[in-house]
Amino acid sequence: MSGPVRAHLRHGLVRLVTRLLIAGVVLVGSAVTPTAFAAGLGGTAATRASSCVPTAGVFYDRWAQRPYGNGGYGCAIAPLTPTSYGYYQNFANGQMVLSAPNQGTTMIVSGLHSTYQDDTGQHTRIDFQWGDTAPYSYNDWLIRLDRNNVNQGQWECASGGTLCTATTGIWGFAYLIAPGNSYQFTVEGCDFNGISHTCNQGWTIPVWLWF
Repeated sequence: MSGPVRAHLRHGLVRLVTRLLIAGVVLVGSAVTPTAFAAGLGGTAATRASSCVPTAGVFYDRWAQRPYGNGGYGCAIAPLTPTSYGYYQNFANGQMVLSAPNQGTTMIVSGLHSTYQDDTGQHTRIDFQWGDTAPYSYNDWLIRLDRNNVNQGQWECASGGTLCTATTGIWGFAYLIAPGNSYQFTVEGCDFNGISHTCNQGWTIPVWLWF
């Protein structure tokens, strides 16, 4: 893509964001809140999902890993939107944020909700993925989940296992999840010396999920 074309697209994005601000979408220093998102777009989740927009290029590879259906992100339902230090995009079943450059040049944190069946019936779970944190790397991760802005706990994931590496990770919740609530997920990369954590880059932009 030529320089003039890229410049034209950037200018188009600025104009689009300006129109969203005029329309009443509230942008904050973290990913957009459920109230602000609903107020800006209007309608129910079902009607919003029927009006898809293109998936932002920065998120396309992550989206393509789990595109549609139960367990997928679904189509993008709002354009790429800036925050104070990154970008986010909302999908029918989740959200992605670019928490960069504070936590890495291409640090993407994404989350989605889905349903699963067991002997006791149908349940809801949420799953998250983050990375890549280059040029930073860590031997431990701190993970935080809030429900309706109330902290539900903090977990650790050591690098080198099946869930977390030095620059990436995945994490899921099934036992804390119920429809009709909002969930906020954030992660922090740290170096753990066996006694204390050193976490120089801080917490990522939170991912918001509500369903």
